[in-house]
Amino acid sequence: MSSDSTIKILCIEDNATNYRLVQRLLSQAGFEMFWAEEGISGFDLALQVAPDLILMDINLPGLSGFELTSKFRSRQEFADTPIIALTAKTQKSDRETALVAGCNGFIPKPIDPFTFVGQIKNYLGGRQERLDKGAEGRALRQYNVRLVEQLEQQLHEAQDANKKLTESQRILESTNKSLTRLVSLSQTIMQERDAWQLLKKVANSLLLEVPCDNFAIYMQHPSRSYWEGLHLSGGGLEAAPILPEGHPFIQKLLNMDARYEWMHGPTLHSLPIWSEGYQMDIWRHSGQPCLLLHLDRESPAENESENIAAPRGFWAFDRAADKPFLQLDLEMMLLYGRLAKVCVENSEMILEMEEKNLAIGTSYEHLEQAYRDLQSARLELREKERQDMVKDLFIKTANHLQEPVETLGKSCVSLFREIKEDSGPAWDALLSLSQAASQIEAVLQGLLRRTQSETANLPEWIDLESLFRDEVAFMEIEGLLSPGQMQTDMALQGARIYGINSDFARLLRTMALNSICNNESGRKAGPIQFRAWREGGTVFLQIQDSAGPMRPSDVESAFEPFQRQREPVPGARAPHPGLPQCRQTLATYGGTMEMESLGQGASIVATITLGG
Repeated sequence: MSSDSTIKILCIEDNATNYRLVQRLLSQAGFEMFWAEEGISGFDLALQVAPDLILMDINLPGLSGFELTSKFRSRQEFADTPIIALTAKTQKSDRETALVAGCNGFIPKPIDPFTFVGQIKNYLGGRQERLDKGAEGRALRQYNVRLVEQLEQQLHEAQDANKKLTESQRILESTNKSLTRLVSLSQTIMQERDAWQLLKKVANSLLLEVPCDNFAIYMQHPSRSYWEGLHLSGGGLEAAPILPEGHPFIQKLLNMDARYEWMHGPTLHSLPIWSEGYQMDIWRHSGQPCLLLHLDRESPAENESENIAAPRGFWAFDRAADKPFLQLDLEMMLLYGRLAKVCVENSEMILEMEEKNLAIGTSYEHLEQAYRDLQSARLELREKERQDMVKDLFIKTANHLQEPVETLGKSCVSLFREIKEDSGPAWDALLSLSQAASQIEAVLQGLLRRTQSETANLPEWIDLESLFRDEVAFMEIEGLLSPGQMQTDMALQGARIYGINSDFARLLRTMALNSICNNESGRKAGPIQFRAWREGGTVFLQIQDSAGPMRPSDVESAFEPFQRQREPVPGARAPHPGLPQCRQTLATYGGTMEMESLGQGASIVATITLGG
């Protein structure tokens, strides 16, 4: 050592106050100070800084000062390093043990600040305290006893630590298995949409993990008028009694301070709800009851600035006092309860989303249908506008042709007077020309009558025979009937009725279409017999065909106001869908309509009551 300023002193002391006194005295004396609070870190620091002197507290945590001194002396680099014992133990045996362990000197606590620096310099200068003659053997025996006691203590501590470690490992393994089962359960129930099936699965799994003497789950019904639940009965979960919203227990539950979702033991005992639940067997033991609230964070609040958590469900369970819940049990219960809460909320949210998606899909379909209807209406409007234009043009054309056609008819009459009947080809040509002119005039007159009646759409006196003949001609012109396909036999004796022209035109047209349309039999419609006759104040219309058979059930339901969808049947035909409306129209005129199956055809008869 060249000078005091280069001397390094390591102080191994677990008391910071004691070290600060040593550090102040020795630093002022020019020594470089290092500090460690316990043996292992002190030994490591000594290896790093190579101190010139070590101050050793004897009562260190872990390795004692005696043991640490022996460890230093076992290393070659510390064989000659002065080690001075600092201890409050001032008995002679303590000093002897310190010297036997390898200390060079012994300074009792508390230190004397006036002599302490000089003592340290003396030890640095080579001072070595010696054992009294004959005391070394006794000191070694005492040191060995101390070592054995220390080893026994450390052995007991190691055994206790091992037991605690084994128990901790067991708890950790059990917890790990429980958490694994919990994760597996969460994956299983994520697809469950029924809230009660979900709760039942979670509760059964929980009861396997943490057996309970009593267990109950309740949830508020969506109507908020009552609470329904499950409870443990006979070893399994069964439906629990219904609790109305006004039940005292439920009222106490709703009035609780719901800032805390989890309560058990003394905390729960202090609440009014405990005594109410105990009386109705929600809890059956007073040992360690537990209550877990399922809080609805979206409940409406009277004050919108406050986030009120209203209970919408609860879990209640207990166990006898001689079987208290462990902390791990309570933690598992809380985990299972929160898992159930999250899964129930998720299932409700998913169901709500599915309902909204379905509603959106339905609305989209309705929008699509409305769009198609709008497009159809636009097309129909354009078609009607076109038809109105054509009708207007047709009326003008018919009015324009009416005079030339009348003139042509009159000219034919004049020519008949001039040409003899036996004039050969000229007479025949004139006869054909006259007939054609008459047909054209009849069609023009009929079309004018029809367009004028439809335009006015007002009641008028109608000549039924003229109307029926006009309508048959129109259907031939439209191609619905082949020329001569409808064989007519009319004897109406000038029957007239006060009504709307289009009603009776539609009547005859629908009766005819019943014989030539809706034909699934594959048979071509043949001749159609149309008879019209009068009996007193009643007119009868009959159309008979051989266009194919009809099913008896279809004949019976032909006039039902709400027609069901009929499945096509090979070889059979269906009634015309306009027949119910025709019967309703006839009823306003005091008439009827009936249909009869004729095997390979059908007969339909309508009656019309004439006005006075």
